[in-house]
Amino acid sequence: MEVSFFIIWYHFFIYCSVKKYLSYHTGMRSDYAYKKEWYREILENPESFRVEPFRICGNLYFVGNKDSSSLIVDTGEGLMLFDTGYPHIQDMLLDSIKEMGFDVKDIRMIFHTHGHFDHFGATKRIKELSGAVACISKVDAALLRDRPDMALCDYLPGVKTDFFTPDKELEDGEIVSLGITKVRCILTGGHTPGAMSYEITVRDGDKDYKALLCGGVGFNTLNHTFIEETGLNWRGDFERSLKIWKSLKPDIYLGNHTTQSQTLERMKAGRSFVDREAWSEFIARIDKNYHEMLEDEIREEGYYIQ
Repeated sequence: MEVSFFIIWYHFFIYCSVKKYLSYHTGMRSDYAYKKEWYREILENPESFRVEPFRICGNLYFVGNKDSSSLIVDTGEGLMLFDTGYPHIQDMLLDSIKEMGFDVKDIRMIFHTHGHFDHFGATKRIKELSGAVACISKVDAALLRDRPDMALCDYLPGVKTDFFTPDKELEDGEIVSLGITKVRCILTGGHTPGAMSYEITVRDGDKDYKALLCGGVGFNTLNHTFIEETGLNWRGDFERSLKIWKSLKPDIYLGNHTTQSQTLERMKAGRSFVDREAWSEFIARIDKNYHEMLEDEIREEGYYIQ
């Protein structure tokens, strides 16, 4: 019995190993892996991504583009900017900041949800214009120094991305204050190992709200193709982050990509951004989709990477 069990286990191990080898070496890419067509439109027609800036709630404003979110918080003692978008549409961000009635020179701090090209594309330039303090998690700061390829700049062929030097490397649980605004930094790795979610105090009249900007939930860095090609596996981080995210109860939820929180649809429909159910519904959907990705790997590839 023990011998036959060993033989069965051995053959299963060989089968999985061969399956894994073929997946990597014969182009059997994950359906969740990077695809060139994701960025074709923003490369060929970037102007179509222009969005009029608008007030989200109180002293919180949207100044991003159709895809990537950039947020301004007016603290009363200078501006906080969260994420700076794509590298080749920097002028679009600067125009939106101006259209919203702000001066880029008043930006005091720039926060980044994670170290990908579409979230720090204009940071170097805005630092030069404003003297702002550039902040990113300590973990992602180290990743960008050691593995600059993990900024995924090759997703935009032919576009130059300027890297920035962080002035402040954020720790999990750190609270940053400026004027009337407090920002709690919550390490929620997975999409990158140092993805940082931010809990932001938003003032609207005499009432304070808790807004949450999510650090990143994309599966393009969690699928088996990415893991096999880079040798980097952040799934354990992501699964820990799911538990953290489920414990949060924000009044306002904002994705670092607009489709995640239906930011533009909500604005166009005139719906309030104060919605205490939006976050829990979103993160339940992400949890479900993540586990479906793992199930797809088992069904299609015969294995999954833990």
